[in-house]
Amino acid sequence: TLYQITCHLGVAIAVVAVAFWSTKFYQTLRSGEAHLVVNDLVWPIVLLILLSGGGKYMRDATNGMRDMMNGVNRSINVIVDSEINLTAARQVLGFADVSNSIVDALLSSCKSQTELSKLQECLQAKERAANTQIKIMEGKMLDFNYNPTAQSQSGRWQAQIAKWKQHVQNYSKNRFDINNVIPNLENGKTDITEIAGFDDTEQLRRIILSFRETFLYIIEVMMLVVGLMGPVPLALSLFPFGNRTIITWLSTFLSLGFCKICFTLISGLSSLAMVYSEPKNVDMLVASMVLGLLAPVLSFSIASGVGFSALSNISQSGQPFKLSSGVNSYSVDRSDRRRDSNDIGWR
Repeated sequence: TLYQITCHLGVAIAVVAVAFWSTKFYQTLRSGEAHLVVNDLVWPIVLLILLSGGGKYMRDATNGMRDMMNGVNRSINVIVDSEINLTAARQVLGFADVSNSIVDALLSSCKSQTELSKLQECLQAKERAANTQIKIMEGKMLDFNYNPTAQSQSGRWQAQIAKWKQHVQNYSKNRFDINNVIPNLENGKTDITEIAGFDDTEQLRRIILSFRETFLYIIEVMMLVVGLMGPVPLALSLFPFGNRTIITWLSTFLSLGFCKICFTLISGLSSLAMVYSEPKNVDMLVASMVLGLLAPVLSFSIASGVGFSALSNISQSGQPFKLSSGVNSYSVDRSDRRRDSNDIGWR
C-alpha cells in the first residue's frame, strides 16, 4: 500500500539517522556526560516499535487520533445541539436558501415568453410548482422531531420558524408577481430581454457556498496526507540536531482536527444568530459569505494559532535540563581543591 511505501522511506531515513545518533551518543559518553543523553534513548525504541510490522502500530495510532478527533467533533455537536441546536439553525438557513433557489430557477424558465398572456400563464404555473416543492423541502428540512431539544420546543424558536416559512412564501409570491417581473408593461406585449431581478447573485451565492464544502474536503484530505507522511517525520526525529519533527507533525495533525471543530461551532453559531434575526433583514448573499468564506478563514486562523502555541510549549517543555555547566563547574572546583591540598602538602 501507499502507507507501506512511506514507511519504507521512513526506515531508510532512520538508518541514516541512527548512524548520526550513534556517533553523537558515543561522543557524549566519551566526554563523561552520559546523563545528558538518557532522554534520547527513548527515541530509537519508539522508532523501532512504531515502524515495525510495516508501520502497523504507527498506522493504528494515526487512525486512533483521527477517530478520536472526529468523535470529539460529534460529541460537541450533540452537547451543543442539546441546548441551542446549531444543526437545526443550519437547516433553517438551508431551507430558505434552497427554497429561494427553486423559485429563481423556475422563474428563469419563463424568460423565453415574449407575449404577456403566455408570460402570466407561465408565472402562475411555475408559482404552483414552486410552492409544491417548497412544501416538500419544508417537510424534509424543518422536521426536528428526530432531535427534540429544549430550544426546538420553545415558543420563541417555533415563532422564528414560522417567520422563516412566511418569509419564503412571500419571496415566492413577490418573485412571480407580474408587476415585479416587468415593471413597465406596454400594450399587452413586451420584449422580455431582461426580467427584473435576474442577475448573477444566485450564481455567486452558489459559488461562495461551494467553498464551504470544498474547505471541509480539503481539511479531510490534508489530514489523510499528514497522516500518510507520519513515518518520515518520526524517522527524522532521530537526528541529533534540530527540533523533533515528530512534534511538528503531531501539532499539525491535531490542529487540522481542531480546525474541523472550530468550523462546526463558527458556522453553527453564525447560522443561529441569523435565524433569530428578522428574515427580511438577512441577505442570503451575506449568509453565504459568512458560511462559505468567513467561517473557513476564522476556523483555520484559530486552529493555526492553537497549533503554533502547542508546538512552542511542547518544544520548550521537551528540552533537556542543561546540567553540563553545573557539572563542569563542580569538576573544576574539585580539581582546584585537590591542587590546593597538594600544594599545602608540598609545603
